[in-house]
Amino acid sequence: MTSLGLQAIPTPKAMEEARQSFFEIYPLAPIRNDKDYDEYKKLLLELMAFKREAEPEVVERLTLGGEYLKHLAKVMKDYEEKRFGAPKKVTGVKLLKFLMDQNRLTQSDFENEIGPQGNVSNILNGIRKLNVEQIRKLSKRFKISSDAFLAE
Repeated sequence: MTSLGLQAIPTPKAMEEARQSFFEIYPLAPIRNDKDYDEYKKLLLELMAFKREAEPEVVERLTLGGEYLKHLAKVMKDYEEKRFGAPKKVTGVKLLKFLMDQNRLTQSDFENEIGPQGNVSNILNGIRKLNVEQIRKLSKRFKISSDAFLAE
């Protein structure tokens, strides 16, 4: 038993025989410290293993349609934001600058994806925005999702 009152997750068969949901066996409380967070992280990993072993309908019923996992993720996210701060927003321009830095590229290296160096400069300085075709080409070049360039 842990400081949060959590115990090892029983087998899917034992859970099925007990006819209890995870909410009944593992009630979730706000995370107070890093030790609590580590215990919830371990619980999450065990739940992922449980999902792989159990029949889908058993998982669905015991997690109340996935609500338990959503609640667990929210409790953990709330603590992470409180402890480490909200994640920094990455815009398409910041991503492009990061990729340029990591790959040691200059503005003139994007002739095929963005056009002349002046276009690249205007995008990096916020004067122009990346268009759909430029995003498609950049995504292909760097092998990342085009969604990564769409954040503003």
